[in-house]
Amino acid sequence: MKIAREISPSVKLPEDLTAKVWHYMDFWKFESLLQNRCIYCCRSDLFTSDQYEGRFSQRQKDARNKWLERKGCPELVAQHDKRDEKNRKKVFINCWCMSDYDLDLMWKSYTSSTEDSIAIQSTVERLIKVADDAEERPLDISTVTYFRRTEGQFVEEMGILNPFIHKDVYFELDQEIRILYWPNIGEPIPEGLSISVDLNTLIKRIVPNPHCSSKSIEKIRKLAKNAGLYDGIISSSRYCAPIQSDTTN
Repeated sequence: MKIAREISPSVKLPEDLTAKVWHYMDFWKFESLLQNRCIYCCRSDLFTSDQYEGRFSQRQKDARNKWLERKGCPELVAQHDKRDEKNRKKVFINCWCMSDYDLDLMWKSYTSSTEDSIAIQSTVERLIKVADDAEERPLDISTVTYFRRTEGQFVEEMGILNPFIHKDVYFELDQEIRILYWPNIGEPIPEGLSISVDLNTLIKRIVPNPHCSSKSIEKIRKLAKNAGLYDGIISSSRYCAPIQSDTTN
C-alpha cells in the first residue's frame, strides 16, 4: 500500500484549487519534460534571480543571534547559520505562476527564445494530484507569501520549508506557487532532481509563445502526439483555440 503524502503545516494553498497555473520554458526543456516524463526541480541556492532565496532577513538573523547570546548559547549562532545555508542546498523547487492568462512579462522573464518557447498550463488541483501520485518524498506544494525582506520583516522559523515559501515583495508579480522536494541525500548534492509525472495529469494545455512560427508549432504538436497527449491540447495563447496540425506535411 502506498503511503499517503504528509503535508507540511507551513504550506498554503489558494481557496480555488481550479486556479490556473503556468510554467514557462524553452523548447529543449519542454522536449525533456515530454520525453522523460519528469519535472525538474532546481536546487534553491542556485536560483540566479534571487540571491536571498531561502534566507531570512538580516534583521531577523541578527535578532535570533542576539537572543541566543543572551541565553548563554553563543556557540549556536554559527550552528544556526550553517544549518540555514545547508537547507538551501537540500531544498529543490519547481516554480509555477498563478494567472488566468499567459503573461507577456513571464514570457520575457522565464524564456530565452520567442521562436521556440512554450507555456504549460495546469491547475492547482492537478499539481496536488501530481504530488500525491509521485513516488518521491517528501514533497509539498505551496503558494509563495511575499514579505518586506529589505525592511527586515520577520518570517516564522517553523520547519525547513518556511523560508522557501516566502520571497521579497519585489517578486510579487510572479504570484508563484511551488512544488518543493527535500530528500535526505548525501554529498555530492546535485544541482537538480527530477520528479516523475503523468503528463495527462500535469498538463491541461500546451501554449506556444505568441511569436512561434508555424514550423515550431508543428514541432511542438508532434512531440505532444508522441508523448500520448491529445492533439487539441495545444492552444493559441491569445485565442484559446486548439491549433490544428499542418496537414500539408
